Amino acid sequence: MTFKLLEWIDIDKLNWSNLSLNPNAIDLLEKYPEKIDWEMLCFNPNAIKILEKYLDKVNWQILSSNPNAIDLLKKYPEKIDWDWLSLNPNAIDLLEKNQDKINWSWLSLNPNAIRLLKKNLDKINWHNLSKNSNIFAIGLLEDYPHKIHWYNLSANPNGIYLLKENPKKIVWQQLTLNPNGIYLLKENSNKIYWECLSKNLNAIELLKQNLNKINWYFLSENQNAIDLLKQNKDKIDWDQISRNPSIFYSIEIELLERNEINWSYLFKNPNKSELFKQKEKKENIFIKEIWKKINIICLNILKKNIIIFVFCILPCINVMLYLHLHLQNNMQHDLKEL
Repeated sequence: MTFKLLEWIDIDKLNWSNLSLNPNAIDLLEKYPEKIDWEMLCFNPNAIKILEKYLDKVNWQILSSNPNAIDLLKKYPEKIDWDWLSLNPNAIDLLEKNQDKINWSWLSLNPNAIRLLKKNLDKINWHNLSKNSNIFAIGLLEDYPHKIHWYNLSANPNGIYLLKENPKKIVWQQLTLNPNGIYLLKENSNKIYWECLSKNLNAIELLKQNLNKINWYFLSENQNAIDLLKQNKDKIDWDQISRNPSIFYSIEIELLERNEINWSYLFKNPNKSELFKQKEKKENIFIKEIWKKINIICLNILKKNIIIFVFCILPCINVMLYLHLHLQNNMQHDLKEL
């Protein structure tokens, strides 16, 4: 996709160091490579293609934590920083093969490392695990409640049900940051830390009702606050808003929303845009992968319990197959109409 700055965003006010962190800023950064902050860019999950062109500028320590940099890191294993790699959710295979190099404290923050952590309970940093948003990390904390760090858990989006069961242990300053804690905050409005609430992605309606309590520095980075920021341009912190992905819009999505794509021409034209060719290819691969996984799951269930398979699983497959064929037929019909 191609991203452009919103028309009302003043490019001259943006902070290029923070902009280098912005996942939607890649098209803009490619136009002005001399303005890039290369260390910050190494954090950016969408910047790998740029970094591959400027390997001499890469900070390999930071890049080791970048979830989209795994292929690049595998090409240069001697440059990997194993402490930072321990944070990388896509590095589990590498970490499992090099357990002597793992930073277990940092690994406890890794949402994809739960299986590895369960095998090494004595190495878990429970303070960090309490920040881990993986639902299985929450289950592990539930098994060892005396090890929960309630300050960290209070900001954990998936820790809400544990917090609801233990209201006296909630740290309200942290809960104010929790995107899934809004209903608890509404029920306890006297405990809201308004300074922190402006960071909360799900607090926009609450903030609109309390404009005088907004922290505009924090709000400027809030992805869901872009309309509110547009209405209050004089209060924007331009350094902070430079990190905000919502200062960019996708040209393709805008065209779809405006319904300005000529679908008849697009489908009849043998030279369809590369965007839609890729979309078709990805969807076909996705469907094939789903059916492949369904087949494996069904085979395993069939081996274990034929009754469950016949009466529970088979009807669901039939419904899915019907829907899939129905959608295909509708699409073919639509194309003929065009």
